[in-house]
Amino acid sequence: MAWVACQTKLSYKYRRRTHTVTPDLEEAYLRVDVSCGSEACDTCRVGTTPLTTASSFGDAGAGSWYGSAPTATLSASAPYYLIPDAAALSELLELFELPDISNYIVLASCVRQLSQRGAGRKVARLRALYRDRRRRAVLFADLHCLDTALAAAGADDSLPPALAAGLYYARHLGARLPVVVLSDPLAAAAAAEAEAEAAAEGGGDGSAGGGPISPALAANLAEAAAAGVTVLSAADYVSRYWPPGSPVSELYDSLCAAKLAAAAADGGGGGGDVSYSPHLSQQEVEEGLAAGELLRGVLRVSRRFPREAVVDCGHGPDAAGGRLVRVSGRGAMNRAMEGDLVAVRLLPPGAADGSG
Repeated sequence: MAWVACQTKLSYKYRRRTHTVTPDLEEAYLRVDVSCGSEACDTCRVGTTPLTTASSFGDAGAGSWYGSAPTATLSASAPYYLIPDAAALSELLELFELPDISNYIVLASCVRQLSQRGAGRKVARLRALYRDRRRRAVLFADLHCLDTALAAAGADDSLPPALAAGLYYARHLGARLPVVVLSDPLAAAAAAEAEAEAAAEGGGDGSAGGGPISPALAANLAEAAAAGVTVLSAADYVSRYWPPGSPVSELYDSLCAAKLAAAAADGGGGGGDVSYSPHLSQQEVEEGLAAGELLRGVLRVSRRFPREAVVDCGHGPDAAGGRLVRVSGRGAMNRAMEGDLVAVRLLPPGAADGSG
């Protein structure tokens, strides 16, 4: 079947050599016949994908994600299907390389994020996993699926790609198999919403320790739960499905210990030699925006130089006349990622050095 819609995305590239920012218009052709890869599905062509050309969403090498059709399939007798987000794939890739974990779905949008961050070796390891029939892992082209493309492109902050894919699989398979979304941020958001509801029912002010989440995200989480999608953090997933002493549990404990040791060696920053500033509270951000001290925009990270980015302040109620603000260095990005809605404070004239 031919494509049924075309989705465009405007982004900006910072060219380090010329110190200029240039616009870049990307296109993705959307289809309704993207294979889910599950043997439990009666409509999809299992083991093949209709996508044989390179995606215009991503680098030129992205075509290799789709050009070789994923030959692995998801078992119809699996206890659940696992969908990790980009952070889980990056930080827990060793877990997914264990033969104990199978029947998981690798999202093309997550692979694209890793590629843009310069994690080429991890992308190659992921490619080896979903091309191996024995692993029961599939690559789902959410960037080209009509039902998930908007979320996969990062256009909806209230519907992350992993949650959108979980909803799609739950609806597509008709709740034949449970779907587990592995995401620490989404699990924290679900816990914060549950605490807020419990506090409100108990007569409190309805505020949770993690802070309230957006109503749209809360609605999407509730819809996912009603559809049979379970959102778990990595720790909850391991403790629920893998008993102590199992290879998965032991490797996860080892990865956590190594991460804590690295954070302690770096002075508690957890980000190598980068020291991050604490995030402002929501009230401080709103006051700064109202006073004009802060500008709101979408972060666009350079694909070639991940430490360089611009903030597009040309959208939203407080749009700054289409202004593009350059952000240089991971410390200045302050843990923000590509597509995040951020608040930025301009440096006074002459305060920026030659490197930005």
